[in-house]
Amino acid sequence: MNTTSNKVNFSFLGQMNPEVLEKLLVDVKSFVENNIKKTAIKRRMYIVAVEALENIFRHTNDKLKKLNNIKFSIKLVDNTYVLEFVNVIFCKESEELKKILCNIKDKSKGEIKELYKATITKAQITPKGGAGLGLIEIAKVSNNNINYKFNNIGDDICEFVLEVKFDL
Repeated sequence: MNTTSNKVNFSFLGQMNPEVLEKLLVDVKSFVENNIKKTAIKRRMYIVAVEALENIFRHTNDKLKKLNNIKFSIKLVDNTYVLEFVNVIFCKESEELKKILCNIKDKSKGEIKELYKATITKAQITPKGGAGLGLIEIAKVSNNNINYKFNNIGDDICEFVLEVKFDL
C-alpha cells in the first residue's frame, strides 16, 4: 500500500512589496533553521526561496500587481520538501518562461553549471535588475528537481506555478 502524507508546513498568500518580501524571507529563514535538520538542504532551500520570491517581486507586471496575490508554501510530502511558488502573469509572458524552463529542465548538473557560467559571462543587467540567472540558479541549487505549469485563468492572464523539491 502506498500512502502519501502531505502537510503544509509554511504558507504565505498576499501581495508583495519590499517590506512584505523582507519579512517573508526572515520567516522562511527561521522556518528552515528550526525545521530542517540537514545543513546543506537548509541552505539550498533558503537560496531557492530567496531567488524565487525576489524574481516574483522583481518581475511582476505593474498592471497585474492588484490581481497578483502571491502564493508560496513549503509542504512535506513523504520524505520530500516541496517549495511551491504561484504568481499571476500575462499568458504571452509564459512562452518566454517555457522556453527558458525547457532549456533548463533537460540538462544535467554539469550542463546547468556550464549554462550558468555562460549566462553570467555574457549577461547584461535588465531594467528590472536581473541578468537572466534566477531560474538557472534555482535549477543549479535544487539539482534540477523542478516542475512548472501555467494555468490559464482568463483574459490573457495565467498562473505560473513553480515547484522545487528537496529530498530529505
